Amino acid sequence: MVSRLNEACPKTLLSVVQYAMHGYSPHVSSLYPKAAENPLRSIHSDFLAKIGVKPVMSPEQFLRPGFEQEKLRFVLQVVKAVREIHKRMAKPL
Repeated sequence: MVSRLNEACPKTLLSVVQYAMHGYSPHVSSLYPKAAENPLRSIHSDFLAKIGVKPVMSPEQFLRPGFEQEKLRFVLQVVKAVREIHKRMAKPL
């Protein structure tokens, strides 16, 4: 998997993003359920737009060859946003 990450393989990176959204935190996964169709577009438009993060690339660019640095930045954006939401929601009242 590490070599696939180094290549910025869209399928591998999408699995990382999906884990962050739906496996890392029950708080986040309850807010943003899995999309049956086109999960990348759902993450791009629904999740990032709702939290006010401007994505570094479009879903179409994510799926094309190249754009390795931007793909990794996109994944990092999602992971950071998920961690922040999880921290806020996990705090005791």
